[in-house]
Amino acid sequence: MYVPTVQKILHATDFSQHSVPAAQYASLLTRKFAAELHLLYVVEDSLGKIPDGGELFPPPGERIGVAPEVWPQLEAKIGVEQVGADRVLLATRLGVVSDQVVAYATECEMDMIVIGTHGRRGLAHALMGSVAEAIVRNSTCPVLTVRPTAEN
Repeated sequence: MYVPTVQKILHATDFSQHSVPAAQYASLLTRKFAAELHLLYVVEDSLGKIPDGGELFPPPGERIGVAPEVWPQLEAKIGVEQVGADRVLLATRLGVVSDQVVAYATECEMDMIVIGTHGRRGLAHALMGSVAEAIVRNSTCPVLTVRPTAEN
């Protein structure tokens, strides 16, 4: 019987309240499997928005779109000290969120992706689409989606 190994887990976050339960699951699974945890934030690439100075892309340090002091907040939420900081990698990408998450997972040979969902339904889902749905549909590895709960 084939038993898959989980050595690399990807948690993609948008820093919203909906990502907190997914971060907690990612942390729990990382400890359970003694895996490596990758935290990924993707800056949405909005065509037509050219930064000041006329450059199509800002300098690398500015692509992150998240102040450096935010990463420690995420590390605290996910419990990096419990996971072990030596097993946590932080990464950012620029582009279409679902495409970049799937590409990162493929390139880094992730065994699992853990993402939060906003839990939208009906017209809101139809109009805004679902990043989580696109990731599930296109990923080559298992994806755990975590819906928001009443507490958060």
